[in-house]
Amino acid sequence: MALSQSLDIETVAEGIETVEQAKRMEALGCKYGQGYYFARPIEQAAIDKGVAGLTATVLQPRRRRSDGGTEKREPRVARPRAPRLAQSDQTPV
Repeated sequence: MALSQSLDIETVAEGIETVEQAKRMEALGCKYGQGYYFARPIEQAAIDKGVAGLTATVLQPRRRRSDGGTEKREPRVARPRAPRLAQSDQTPV
């Protein structure tokens, strides 16, 4: 955590299985975590069904080129983030 804080980068604590581990990571300043405490692994079919609803893309506005034309930009897909550790209790946010 000290290294990530000194480099000003976000860190995800992996393998959190208990409330005690989640509290410890939060006390160390880690804002994000993943592991059995937050969610158990799920079947591939459930992942496919959930991902099907995320296929919408976010289009960026076109940029003007120096010759007066416009440049088409590739669509960006929103990326999921790790669960944020709660500030006041043991539950993920």
